[in-house]
Amino acid sequence: MQTARGENRIELLGRVVERPVLSHQNHGVDYYKMPLAVPRLSGTEDVLDLVLSRWQLERWALLPDQWIRGWGEVRSYNNKSGVGS
Repeated sequence: MQTARGENRIELLGRVVERPVLSHQNHGVDYYKMPLAVPRLSGTEDVLDLVLSRWQLERWALLPDQWIRGWGEVRSYNNKSGVGS
C-alpha cells in the first residue's frame, strides 16, 4: 500500500481474539475495543487493541478466531495524570 509521506495509515491482517466490548462514548458515538492477534514473520503474535465504532461493528460480524484485514489510523493517548501507563 502506497501513501503520501506524513499520512497516518496502517493495514493489519490478524485473528480476532475476543468479541468487541464497549470502551467509551464520544460525541454520542459508542466505541468498542477488540483485541487482534497479528502474526510476525518469526511466528510470534502481537496482540493489538483495535477501537471500532458501533457503525463499523454493524457492517461486519466479528467473531473470535476469525481472520480479518483492515485499514485505519494509529492513535495514541498521552496520559498526563501520572497514574498508569
